[in-house]
Amino acid sequence: GEAPVAAAPVQAATPAAAPAPAAAPAVTGGTANKIQALYGDEIVLTATPEAGTEFDKWEVTPDTVVITDNRFTMPAEDVAVNAVFKEKHVITVNVEPLEAGTATSDPTTAIEGTVVQLLEEHKEGYRFVEWTSKDSPSDLTSKIKWLEKT
Repeated sequence: GEAPVAAAPVQAATPAAAPAPAAAPAVTGGTANKIQALYGDEIVLTATPEAGTEFDKWEVTPDTVVITDNRFTMPAEDVAVNAVFKEKHVITVNVEPLEAGTATSDPTTAIEGTVVQLLEEHKEGYRFVEWTSKDSPSDLTSKIKWLEKT
């Protein structure tokens, strides 16, 4: 007959090497919660705006990384993140004539694209006429005009 075929010995599985730390997530304009990160780690970002600016959004390379609520999962490659800021403008509301009432904005500072609510309260004997605005990025001044009742 035929000689029995010997079964190959079963070898113990070699444990997989632990993934090497990726380079630190490089963050410009902010910080990350980890100096070095492994594949799959959650990275939490914090933007650091300079005076007169407000955080707008994150830009990330590679673009396959998705940042949601200032967090992303570390891929198996280096990641570069850039915080983008917009200039914050102070909103000034003037009243004409001054004794006619008061006017305010909510909020009192804003970045481009922010919806601002203008509020007015006029005194008895005056009626609201119009809002006017200087529409330049460097001067967000609104003026409210009232006319005296006749």
